[in-house]
Amino acid sequence: TVPMVFVENFQSAEDYYSRPYFAGLVRAMRYLAFCIAVFAPALYVAVVTYHHEMIPYKLLLSMWQAEGNTPFSTGVSVLLVTLLYEVVREAGIRLPKPVGSAISIVGGLVIGDIVVSAGLISAPVIIIVAFTAIAMFVVDAMTDAATVLRLGLILLAWWLGFLGIFMGTMLILVHLISLHSFGVPYFAPFA
Repeated sequence: TVPMVFVENFQSAEDYYSRPYFAGLVRAMRYLAFCIAVFAPALYVAVVTYHHEMIPYKLLLSMWQAEGNTPFSTGVSVLLVTLLYEVVREAGIRLPKPVGSAISIVGGLVIGDIVVSAGLISAPVIIIVAFTAIAMFVVDAMTDAATVLRLGLILLAWWLGFLGIFMGTMLILVHLISLHSFGVPYFAPFA
């Protein structure tokens, strides 16, 4: 159907069979899950790399102990695990349904456990990427766009910290606001 607007990615046919308050809550959770899927890894990289003062001391100490044993920086670790997750997800899509889902889940668990046990990647990085993956399942229609945005924001956060995330977010918003779908602003009703 046309015109297609941004908010349609967060709507579901089941919403219209639920009570309005519950449907509104579920839609709000979809928006939150999308934001988590796009911004969580970048925020983690920015906080751990540049903005240590934002983390409580005991948590920071625990994270530094986990990160201290790994050979890669936080930015490289998050990028590697995110790309590894995308490869496993893509492999799961290409395999037959019963085998694909099992291999995706088992492969992710086994690989995650192995890289943490080997000391290549820290456990907090695995947790952030896994949480991001779960959040992405909530808004399946935006998987492709969210993957590209997530990788771009990780790179900007690794390079400039919160300033990079802010600049990336502004570029994304300017782009979304400038789009039109058959004469209707794509970011309507927000813009």
